[in-house]
Amino acid sequence: MLGLFLDLFSQQFIYQTDYTPQVKERTVKELVVDEPAPMEVLEAPEKEYNIDCYCVSYARMFVKDLPRQDAKDFVPNSNLQEGEIVILSYGTTRHVAVYEITLEGLLVDEANFVPCKSGKRLIKWEELDKHLVGFYKTDINNLTCINKNMEEEKKDEVVEATEEEVVEPAVEVEEEKEA
Repeated sequence: MLGLFLDLFSQQFIYQTDYTPQVKERTVKELVVDEPAPMEVLEAPEKEYNIDCYCVSYARMFVKDLPRQDAKDFVPNSNLQEGEIVILSYGTTRHVAVYEITLEGLLVDEANFVPCKSGKRLIKWEELDKHLVGFYKTDINNLTCINKNMEEEKKDEVVEATEEEVVEPAVEVEEEKEA
């Protein structure tokens, strides 16, 4: 029984008698490259402002005092003969364009009717009724009055603020001297 015990006991230990490292034969493969592979550096493309993607910005090239707003915010305020731009609606999308009156219809000079493209197209009178919202003309006199009113309001605000700033610090300074 002791022999069986020693057999089991000896199997649980591993005895190493040779402590020299064993070196296996290594093979070296040489890789030959004729030319280094070209590395292409990709830079993020710069996003340029393309005026052909914005109907209002394009119309502003021809009508200098046209407000900076979305096409949906233009409210008709003129008629066919006096208007500077035509306001059109295609489904839920509003569109503005500069126009000329012809015998066949309106010749519109527009951008972004076809996405990010500009050009001229003829809208026949029969087709115009389906999409016409109205005509818009910038009112220089109205803009001037609005600007004058805004300037006067700013002056009043500045005067009131200046008076408060001058009076209040003077009072505080006197109180500090007394204390």
